[in-house]
Amino acid sequence: MKNKRSVFRVDGSPYIGMGHVMRCLALAQGFFENRIEPVFVMRDMENNSCSLAESCGFHVEMIPDDCSKEEDAEKTLEIARDFGASVIVTDLGYLINASPEVYCKYHDILKKNGHYIVALDVICETEVSADLVVNPYILDENSPIFSFDSDRYLTGPDYFILRDEFRILSVNKRVIRKEAGNILVSFGGSDLRDTTGMIVNALAHADISGLKAEVVVGSGYPVTNIEKLKKIIKLFPDRFELFHDSSNMAEQILKADIAILGGGLTKYEAAALGTPSVIITQFEPEIKPNEDFISAGTAEYIGHIDMINENDIIIEIKNLVEDYPRRVEMSKKGRKLVDGKGIERILSKIPKEVFS
Repeated sequence: MKNKRSVFRVDGSPYIGMGHVMRCLALAQGFFENRIEPVFVMRDMENNSCSLAESCGFHVEMIPDDCSKEEDAEKTLEIARDFGASVIVTDLGYLINASPEVYCKYHDILKKNGHYIVALDVICETEVSADLVVNPYILDENSPIFSFDSDRYLTGPDYFILRDEFRILSVNKRVIRKEAGNILVSFGGSDLRDTTGMIVNALAHADISGLKAEVVVGSGYPVTNIEKLKKIIKLFPDRFELFHDSSNMAEQILKADIAILGGGLTKYEAAALGTPSVIITQFEPEIKPNEDFISAGTAEYIGHIDMINENDIIIEIKNLVEDYPRRVEMSKKGRKLVDGKGIERILSKIPKEVFS
């Protein structure tokens, strides 16, 4: 029987974050469980995340970081041909922020050889040359994406790619405690704005009884910032615990009464586990997606980091800690929003004959 293979084209680094890689690893595992062998293609960036894919048992091919986007697409096609892959999955949303035109041209090149293309995370006002375009987010009803071909564009949290560790825990009954004190703080793998530091400073002086915060930082979090955190935590050892590259993120989110998060995918994972969250935007492109997410009622939005102060954080957290009915409502809405079946829904949309 002919081997079924797929190529995953994705990048991860402290600058662009690791969320895209984690999402592709989850989808790749779904492919693998359906006897479709994934091969990862990644740029050789500084502090890249190729070891993450390799640690999951997937083969990785590297592309030089100094090649042009056109060369990148051609090399990806070459690797797909060499491995006999019929499907190419891309998760390169950071290219859209740089240039929607370059992003669209990149996919035009991939499509020219007849491969089946699945593009993830495409908040772009121009239609993309892909057979499936997956936007697993809450989008404003006026988004131009809703005017595109609905058979190709899979939009909304029904298609959110939930990692196994979250999916398994999401089926458990969620109990919301009346006395809330467990806080999770997480701003992705790098947190270049050091929002974590701002929040820790705020929580250190918050008048919240029984507060215990688990602070999670990733591999890209600057060493200098870690040292600053450690100095604060040393002053408040009963209030904070620091975790570097947590291996139990799902369990930590489930344990938390409230999660303080950024603009990445973690807010959807928290919703799936029924954990109310408070969102702070770090970068301009995250403002609209965060505002759209808040409309689902599973999180509160404080604002952009440049427009808020530590007192704003304290007030929001204190209000939510004291509002038990609100947290119960947020939890129910979150679990309803993300049901953990996104991977199987995406796979069901790929015609079986693609792999024949």
